[in-house]
Amino acid sequence: SHDGTVRLWDTASGTHRTLTGHTGWVTAVAIAPDGTWLATTSTDRTVRIWNPTTGALLATMRVAGPLGTVGLSPNGRSVYVAGQWGPYRFDIEIRPGST
Repeated sequence: SHDGTVRLWDTASGTHRTLTGHTGWVTAVAIAPDGTWLATTSTDRTVRIWNPTTGALLATMRVAGPLGTVGLSPNGRSVYVAGQWGPYRFDIEIRPGST
């Protein structure tokens, strides 16, 4: 969203959860293969990792410029982002109990 939030909708109930923390436009979202976490990018130069069930922010990584896209490796262990200053790869590990 342009207001820096991410909204996750439960289509069965019609309710939603709002993830807040980005200070710029949210430009992309990618969901982990197992659905236990998601990654977002923003013009605020950050990649954020979230627990979609609780809304908890698990990690924030900052890069040199605004970001426009995000993708994940098939095994869910790497986050790939790209933006104004090029591509980046982050290897991540979501530990049991951290989500």
